[in-house]
Amino acid sequence: MELRHLRYFVAIAEHEHIGRAARVLHVSSSPLSRQIHQLEEDIGVQLLARVGRRVQLTEAGKVFQREARETLARIDRAIATAQAASRGEVGRLRVAFVEVRRIAESIPPAVRQFRARHPHVTVELVPMRMREQLEAFDTGRIDALEIDALLTFRVGREPPGFNVEQLFTERLELMVARDHALARKKRVKARDLVGVPIIWMPRDGAPFYYDLVRTALNDHGIRPDIVVETTSPIARLSLVASGMGVTFALQSEPFKGVVARPVADLRLDFVGVLLSRRRVSPSSPLHAFRDILVAAAQRNA
Repeated sequence: MELRHLRYFVAIAEHEHIGRAARVLHVSSSPLSRQIHQLEEDIGVQLLARVGRRVQLTEAGKVFQREARETLARIDRAIATAQAASRGEVGRLRVAFVEVRRIAESIPPAVRQFRARHPHVTVELVPMRMREQLEAFDTGRIDALEIDALLTFRVGREPPGFNVEQLFTERLELMVARDHALARKKRVKARDLVGVPIIWMPRDGAPFYYDLVRTALNDHGIRPDIVVETTSPIARLSLVASGMGVTFALQSEPFKGVVARPVADLRLDFVGVLLSRRRVSPSSPLHAFRDILVAAAQRNA
């Protein structure tokens, strides 16, 4: 049985006349009649009863007509969906991101703009801590997670198979409690941090940035006094506000009771990047999402 047999049968059932169905289908009556006879032989059931010049559905034919219509409708939907997917109009995007304000705030306008252009593409947002990203990169689990794009910070070892595009650079600043002695300075220097308790992240959480701060301080002859380590940026700022020490954070991460002070002789840059899968079809909606993010980054540069 072939797909055309179903279409032929449905047309005859609707018109109850082989000749009229043949004209609609642009085929001759005799070959059409033979095709229906072949269909009945294939399934072993009589579908049509001839009554004079007309045909009527048997009980089996009525059941088969309903199923045939549903089958043809599903096939037509499948074809239309496949064609839309080939144009990048339907599908799914899984976008992972680091839960940092500068990155998180860049996502909603990009998703809104993308959905306005591609309303039938589902966008799934997947928050990932830096440690989770590194583990996913190192173990290859990033592929199992089916992540299409990742908004994150450059960590020095991006996964293979991804394009890396810089979106922004933001300087880390020293975060101190409002009543801390360093809060009275407009600009802090590295030597001001000698003996000052520092709250930072554990090295296995983000080795690239852990080493960035430690190396920068070591270059000034300072051995950082790291008293607390936590992977949570909010927890670090909360400890700072409590007077437990100071930390480094992005200026775009304000926190009540904490003030930011630039460290004049330390260059501590966080580089925001977009990682997007390299091997995708030309029609993939990923290209449009990437273009929106890159264009927004260029406007805000």
